Amino acid sequence: MGVVIYGRRAYGRVHQHEGEYADTQFAHIDFVPLFPLGSFWVTQDLGNGQRMGFPIRLNGRSVLATYLRIWGPLIAMILLATTHSLGGTLAGAAVASLSIWSWTWRSRRGHLAHRRSDFDRVALGSRCDPAWMTDDMRARVGKSLENSLAKREDARPPDDVARFGAKDVQEAILAYGLLRMSSVKHRAAAASADRLLESAFEQLPQDGGPYREGIATAVPELGAAISAAARAAAVSARREKPRRWFHNRWLHLVGLIVLTTSALSVGLMNVMPARDVTAKQLGGVHPPTHGYSRVHCDRIQNDDWQVLKGDDVDERITFCWQGAHALPIVTKDDSDLAATTVEGKMRYLSNAGYSEQAWTDALHADAD
Repeated sequence: MGVVIYGRRAYGRVHQHEGEYADTQFAHIDFVPLFPLGSFWVTQDLGNGQRMGFPIRLNGRSVLATYLRIWGPLIAMILLATTHSLGGTLAGAAVASLSIWSWTWRSRRGHLAHRRSDFDRVALGSRCDPAWMTDDMRARVGKSLENSLAKREDARPPDDVARFGAKDVQEAILAYGLLRMSSVKHRAAAASADRLLESAFEQLPQDGGPYREGIATAVPELGAAISAAARAAAVSARREKPRRWFHNRWLHLVGLIVLTTSALSVGLMNVMPARDVTAKQLGGVHPPTHGYSRVHCDRIQNDDWQVLKGDDVDERITFCWQGAHALPIVTKDDSDLAATTVEGKMRYLSNAGYSEQAWTDALHADAD
């Protein structure tokens, strides 16, 4: 009696940077994911399957990555192996390409994404984007930032800090955090937060106003300071893992191109028009064995000869005659071949390669 393993398991790791990432718990049978149960943001891997983090909203990219990585290859193979149309072949190649592409979603890419991740780590306590947090957690983090900002004697609105620069690193952290929390509902806040990332400050007014001192020049290396703090926190919170050779994104690109090209080659071979096979080719040592072939028969010889192959599967052998050459035709039903034109895939049969098939041995042994 077989053993069935079922339960829940994490799949679909995405948005990884400096040891933090999102994944999704799936119900599974024999480790094959069926449906998502909820997403989780991991802040630290403790080893032996233990980890620290918090629940987040169901992450669509993580769910899609799971299906593409686990189910994608299977669906692509089925499409490429069973379809005989150009559309089916292209669909199989597309699924295979998407499956490989989904592995590139594991890590965040780009300067802005990494810089934003560093600022999030320092301002919000994790690298989790506020848009992925649950409503309750977003409210708690936002309230904590507001309370910290209110304790400052020289507290300024976060928008002004983004426009004119911060007096110190702590002010920049609080302003950025509040803007990031607001960016979930307000696009303008997202733009202001990114301005802080890039230190794109405006010139302060020189003829009066509430901020007459040169705030923007008070912390010239603001971004570098916060990024360094984020990296230091990441190193202390996680175990360093060596970068594996299969993490190289150029290797992913080459693999994607090779697999797509191979899939298209195999698929197009199946959808190309059938080629006519002549009596001369039938009598040759190696008749065509790729793609579909068409044979015009002088006559069809129907013999009541069936052999048992496998579990209760009857194969009927009939013969297509072209002059003195006989082509054995295998069908899996009892219907007679009345037409004199036959289409199908050809293969070269030898005693060594197909000795287990009794009818093949008989073909070589019987001169008639």
